[in-house]
Amino acid sequence: MGIAIGYPLYIIQIDAQNNCIVVGRRCDALKKEFLVSKPHFIIKPRKNKIVVKVKIRYNHKETPAEVFFLGSRLKVCLKTPQFAITPGQSAVFYDEDKVLGGGIIEKVLG
Repeated sequence: MGIAIGYPLYIIQIDAQNNCIVVGRRCDALKKEFLVSKPHFIIKPRKNKIVVKVKIRYNHKETPAEVFFLGSRLKVCLKTPQFAITPGQSAVFYDEDKVLGGGIIEKVLG
């Protein structure tokens, strides 16, 4: 990007509509909540909230989370903030070593 400010910068948000990016420190790229679209589960959960482990990209370590069902979307609340949750990536939900389902990360909330 050609920016020198004395510490590494990370892309925090992409605003394609306005052709802008928002940058910040690594700690600014740590987030705990996001929305998932196009959810699919092997066996549909019977509750409005489930506790699972979630992977937010291929090489990411599974992390504990609560998943809330919001109609055709899910809200995922991670136990600990994770680095660079990225819209367009897959979120995959696990119970121990069993895949429960997943969906596409739509929006990072906080």
